[in-house]
Amino acid sequence: MDDDQQFCLRWNNHQSTLISVFDTLLENGTLVDCTLAAEGKFLKAHKVVLSACSPYFATLLSQQYDKHPIFILKDVKFQELRAMMDYMYRGEVNISQDQLAALLKAAESLQIKGLSDNRSSSSSSSAAAGGLHQQQQQQQQQQKQQSETTAAKSLQPPVPANKASGLTIENKRPLKSELLDSDVSGSREGSTSPTSRKRKKSADGVWSTPTTS
Repeated sequence: MDDDQQFCLRWNNHQSTLISVFDTLLENGTLVDCTLAAEGKFLKAHKVVLSACSPYFATLLSQQYDKHPIFILKDVKFQELRAMMDYMYRGEVNISQDQLAALLKAAESLQIKGLSDNRSSSSSSSAAAGGLHQQQQQQQQQQKQQSETTAAKSLQPPVPANKASGLTIENKRPLKSELLDSDVSGSREGSTSPTSRKRKKSADGVWSTPTTS
């Protein structure tokens, strides 16, 4: 027979037995080593159970060196505290619907495993969905603005190239009166005013008019 052969021995009802034992210890107040207080009322508990079910209590208890510390919970009602204690020791609790929101809020503040995890997951999913919806709205708004800008540009008349560069060229036809004035002024320039010419009588009795060169 091989001495290295190993056997697996399983305690089938191990978890249920531990839950039952811790519940009995809580009910009888046996081996309790800490106290939780809310609204002037007290509940005794076990450090090991609180540390296993809550990172908040695990950190808090690791910093306390008293044999039996007392923790006063200001923002938690005693009814919510008792429900959370039942949940941590038994793994389940019965609560009415109108008290559910307050219990989940208190469990989230104390970081109770199984309660605060579900609440955080649902909040993260809601936030992600809200962010996706907001992103879609922004994309739709940007597309709408782009289409409006394109439509506005298509309605504007084309701008001439010269005007677009800051230079404006205008072709004007001269008025008829301007043409007449320029012709008259041009005809006057370089002309010679008539002078009085004297006729001269030659020796033979013939009158002649002198010419100007």
